[in-house]
Amino acid sequence: MMVPADSAAFERPVRYWHGTRASLKRGDALLARSVTGTPRTRALMYPGVAPPAESADWVYVTTRHKFAWMHAFYSGADGDPIVLLVEPDETLERDPEYSARMQAFRCRSAQVILVDTTPAITEEEAASGWASVDGS
Repeated sequence: MMVPADSAAFERPVRYWHGTRASLKRGDALLARSVTGTPRTRALMYPGVAPPAESADWVYVTTRHKFAWMHAFYSGADGDPIVLLVEPDETLERDPEYSARMQAFRCRSAQVILVDTTPAITEEEAASGWASVDGS
């Protein structure tokens, strides 16, 4: 697994996760919304408030498995929530819109390594927000 350039402290391979409801399988490319034409869905996670900035030119990933599940539940697309273990491309960088504690990153594309269909959190925990998954 890829390690971000600014993360010399990592001593083991890092796993990157992406939560979605898209129908993807192992080997598929995970591409930015500007490439796929997928509508923005992140606003569903933040009812009544402006969500953090998000560019259609990036794929967003996290090292927090439960945080990826939270995103999967609120992706807004049709289909069942899934979490993808992905290999980000060489453009991987820390997402400036999130604190380091949330372990959020972005890249231009990623390859699906594994599809996880067994939720690590409940939909109720996802609805409770970040505090419910902070221990992941």
